[in-house]
Amino acid sequence: MAERFTDRVAVVTGASSGIGQEMGAGITFVTADISDEPSATALLDTAVDRYGRVDVVLANAGIEGLAKHLAGRGGEHGVRVNVVRPGRILTDNWEGVLGRDGLFWSHYDKIQLFKRHGRTQDAAAPVAFLASDEATFINAAVLDVDGGAVVKL
Repeated sequence: MAERFTDRVAVVTGASSGIGQEMGAGITFVTADISDEPSATALLDTAVDRYGRVDVVLANAGIEGLAKHLAGRGGEHGVRVNVVRPGRILTDNWEGVLGRDGLFWSHYDKIQLFKRHGRTQDAAAPVAFLASDEATFINAAVLDVDGGAVVKL
């Protein structure tokens, strides 16, 4: 998956474990609170200081409004901002807390169309696509990666 990022600088929020680690080698992890403007600014500044530019920003769920705003501001400069909104993804952390079946799956199997756990690679692959040159005309998009759960809600 990392080959899609060759010569690309992508800032991906909420990707420091689980799904982020699925992205592959050559990735730098930075801790930031993107709900705090100075912290979010410092995150982008760190990327620019380290790599000289930012090509794409991919936001985790919950900040769609901010992402749309940034897409509008950055688009004229060639910066794409998109959101991947994952459903229940069975990361190692989730499995450690809730178990493989039990609580994690007890209600979700009733609303999710695909009757299996979401895997980290299920969410990482769309992030890789949106950060790649294959998605250069996609901006301000929100992509649900939830096994069809949003359809049944």
